[in-house]
Parts: sequence; structure tokens; C-alpha cells
Amino acid sequence: MREIPRRKEYVEVTVRIDEDGNKRPLTVKFQGLKTFEVDRLMHVIERKASKVGGTGKCYRIVILGTETSLYEEDEGKWFVEAKENVRW
Repeated sequence: MREIPRRKEYVEVTVRIDEDGNKRPLTVKFQGLKTFEVDRLMHVIERKASKVGGTGKCYRIVILGTETSLYEEDEGKWFVEAKENVRW
């Protein structure tokens, strides 16, 4: 099976920060157009974005029943490993 090419796509994220400083993504907005609610946060780990490059915290989240990765770079910017041929 051939792997689908990916690109780094920066996204707008609404985040809740608790009293201990823990972040929980609530919504993800793609290209300033389509907003999706985060159904569930699975876990958070330090990780490299293997398909598009970049490092930071990787938030494994569920949106519309699909588990995916959302990355927070050190500068506070958020991105996803978007499929090359998909536009929102």
C-alpha cells in the first residue's frame, strides 16, 4: 500500500489550560475555514513529526471518530500532518 504524501499545515487551535498549566485542545480550525471539535484527548508526548518534520508536543486527539496527531511547536504554533491532496 502506497503512503499518501503529507504536508505541514498550521492550524488555529482553541485550548483550555487548567490550574496546573496542562493544555487541552478543544477545537481545530483548518485554513481559517472549517472548525472541528476535539472529541477526546488520548495522550500528550514529546515527538518528532516524522512525515513533515518539526518537533514539539504531540497531542493524540480524536475528531469525528478518527484518531490523529496535533503538534504544538515550541513557539506556540500548532500544525497537523495534512494529506497533500486534501483541502478543507
